[in-house]
Amino acid sequence: FCQHFVQQLLRFSRSSPWQKQPESIAATLRAVASFLSPQLMAKRVQLTLDVDGVNGTRVLADRNQLEALFLILLSNAADAVGPNGMIQMSCRRSPSESIEVRVADNGCGIDPEALPHIFEPFFTTKAPGVGTGLGLAIACNILQAHGGTVQLDSVPRQGTTAIVKLPVYHETSASGESA
Repeated sequence: FCQHFVQQLLRFSRSSPWQKQPESIAATLRAVASFLSPQLMAKRVQLTLDVDGVNGTRVLADRNQLEALFLILLSNAADAVGPNGMIQMSCRRSPSESIEVRVADNGCGIDPEALPHIFEPFFTTKAPGVGTGLGLAIACNILQAHGGTVQLDSVPRQGTTAIVKLPVYHETSASGESA
């Protein structure tokens, strides 16, 4: 088991170059929500998705990595809420030409002492055997590779909000002007 785990880590660290292209952020978030829908329904978790404000807006990204990023955040939110919990995913375009995606839950929250360590590899607030502590570290790496940022706001026993910011993709013509 340990050898397999180390091989998986090495494979991840030597991953092939990402294929970045313009991707619809709304379509990506819809796909992730749809993929996790059966798990959320089984747990009776209510997910609301608001992407109307960014329809047609794109980011320059590797689609698989972008989906992995939001799967990590949504899965963490699903783990944090109890049965009948609520998760809200919303997206808006900010005046600073970035896209802001919020994944907010009404779950257990994160203790203030743990918050500074939450993006460190192998750090987890989950019970032993439940989490690896790699999810948020991977999410942070994906965001850095895409010129984005992530911030977590959390209140114990009230919930957590992950705030992701990604730069908006602008098509440029051959002369370098924005379209």
